[in-house]
Amino acid sequence: AAMARLLGLERVVTADMGGTSLDVAILDGAEPPVALAPRVAGVRLGIPMIETESIGAGGGSIAKVVDGQVRVGPESAGSAPGPACYDKGGTEPTVTDANLILGFLDADRFLGGAMKLNRKRAEDALARRLARSLQSSPEEAASLVRARINETMAQDIAKRLRARRAEPARFTLFAFGGGGPLHACGIADLVGLRRVVGFPFGAVFSAFGSSTVNVHHQYRQNLAVSLSADGASQRIGALLDALRRQATLDMQGEGFPPDQVTCELELVIETEQGERRLPWPAEGGIDAGALLARLRQEPQHADAKGFELEAVVLNARAAIPHWLPTSAGAKPHRPRAREARGVRWESAGPPVETPLYQLAELEPGAELNGPAIIEAPDTSYAIGSGWRAKLDGWRNVVMERRTG
Repeated sequence: AAMARLLGLERVVTADMGGTSLDVAILDGAEPPVALAPRVAGVRLGIPMIETESIGAGGGSIAKVVDGQVRVGPESAGSAPGPACYDKGGTEPTVTDANLILGFLDADRFLGGAMKLNRKRAEDALARRLARSLQSSPEEAASLVRARINETMAQDIAKRLRARRAEPARFTLFAFGGGGPLHACGIADLVGLRRVVGFPFGAVFSAFGSSTVNVHHQYRQNLAVSLSADGASQRIGALLDALRRQATLDMQGEGFPPDQVTCELELVIETEQGERRLPWPAEGGIDAGALLARLRQEPQHADAKGFELEAVVLNARAAIPHWLPTSAGAKPHRPRAREARGVRWESAGPPVETPLYQLAELEPGAELNGPAIIEAPDTSYAIGSGWRAKLDGWRNVVMERRTG
């Protein structure tokens, strides 16, 4: 959310692809979505959480053949023993093994050269577990693994956008985690997203996100009182006063005087159409009669028989200083690739000689067309055919679908 505001973007899909999972969230209005009563494994929790969804799709996700088709995940090789190419005892083929065989990763420059990958072990794992069953080469099996993981991730993102009746082309994909930028263009093509942003600190992007959060306390008190009941205003007012006192004490304990604290109020109301969340001024009291009259003015509630105030939610926030990257400005230019490598971009067809760039050597304003790969110590940015990339003033890799 902080980076969306910094870059002036309203609609963002975030995709955090690590070794075991893909975590997805949707920001509409550059604000993080919060679930007041989230469900985890089907269990409803009374703890507010950032609304994300995790699926078993990461670099360590294990590929196998089921009923003649390639399936990837949710099982993962984890960090120990990890993918076969880590040479730490792993024998199962993973997404990372496939990316190495296809040329998206360099065996000698993984983690900036701090870790060498074993290509032969990756080939052996794919040959033994996949290629034999598919009657294909290890390279063809690896292409199917990459295609399957991209489809899995794209389907999850598309499902969430459809649930919001959102148009994918209006959203920007934030790709982070070690594997996010490596698969972002492939995912975006399948979903219909036209812009992707990768970050120079993408491998630790979630940690960065934690550092941008203000101090925030949320208080929810269930009430279940009919707005037409006698004494409803008094009951609601007493509850709200208690929540305010608790918020003031907690924030003072954090070191913030009342004049540095802002409060937001939300009323959770049960209507005949279902639950309704209604923002309400946090100052003063709540007149149940006035609230009831406001609800009855809305056409969908004009004939409703009654309304019940299910809960009162008070959010107390205090702003604290945060570090954000600063823009150095960008001068457009075309960098020259010093080397190239064969990369198998498509399931069918030979490897394509692909120019390679080192992120540390690129200056803001650098522009290049795909197919291309930008390597960094913690990730690689795979810029697909039909895409172009530029390094903006914050050193983000901004990838956009070419229109012509």
